[in-house]
Amino acid sequence: MRYPRFIVQLGGVPLLTRLNDVLQAIELEGFDGVSFPDHLEEDSAPIASVALAAAAPTSLSVSALVMNNDLRHPAIIAAEFATIAAAHPGRIGLGIGAGWQASDFDHLGARFDAPGVRVDRLREALTIIADLRSHGAVTHQGRAYQLSGFRLPGGPASFSLIVGGGGPRVLTLAGRYADVVSVNPSLARPDSRRAVANELTWESYAKKLNVARSAAELANRTPTYQVRTAFIHVGSDAASIERDLCRAYDVEPQVARRMPAVLIGNARDVAEKILETSERLGIDEWVLHDQDRPRFAEVLAHLPRRER
Repeated sequence: MRYPRFIVQLGGVPLLTRLNDVLQAIELEGFDGVSFPDHLEEDSAPIASVALAAAAPTSLSVSALVMNNDLRHPAIIAAEFATIAAAHPGRIGLGIGAGWQASDFDHLGARFDAPGVRVDRLREALTIIADLRSHGAVTHQGRAYQLSGFRLPGGPASFSLIVGGGGPRVLTLAGRYADVVSVNPSLARPDSRRAVANELTWESYAKKLNVARSAAELANRTPTYQVRTAFIHVGSDAASIERDLCRAYDVEPQVARRMPAVLIGNARDVAEKILETSERLGIDEWVLHDQDRPRFAEVLAHLPRRER
């Protein structure tokens, strides 16, 4: 039986002012790690948040999920995370993706290129980060980036690399380069609620995971696989919540019940679905938002505890 890890996605300056207490509570509740998003509308910046959380007196893993590659130079991102990881070895994860939220680019007056262009830059960025992690230095002459003997402050780096996305090109890159493949819906420009629902089906996740696994096998690599929850409701009123969800997204109940990232039911039922889904799809980590954490702690009580 596969026993997955559970990550809480955090954010917000008010939270950072009481961060140590929050992280200690998260650890006591049975979660394995925390992560921070990279959107300019958030109330906290990801790199500083990762550094602050890593310094807290817990053993939780700490990561950014995920950095927008187009908003910062990948070599600079790698240097920042290498520095944090040197102080907290084995606990730091750098998540990176091609960027999908147009408002992040608008706030900076940056050009929001077509998906293919952004993914091309991500591919170059991943080769740079891979070389820096392994060798501590890189010379790269590419279309998007040119570096001449760029060096990390402390040599080869120990942070884990997480690559997140929902399209086949990004998932192929994730399988080829990442330690953790974060599988997400492709929701940048959904044209209907049904289109959103189609991205959340069991078949959609199975296809995405197969793309990443095929790329990993070709590269002779064995990454772990992560899924971000899309909707969680833990309670006794599951039937009415499910009806509302099906009506809103125009899906049949049997389709909604099988959606891997949609968790509705009492604590025991949700725990059983997580274990079954993890086993059948090969999921190693689940990420949930902080607002879902209070009720989800009940779910963790029904799951076997595993060593961090």
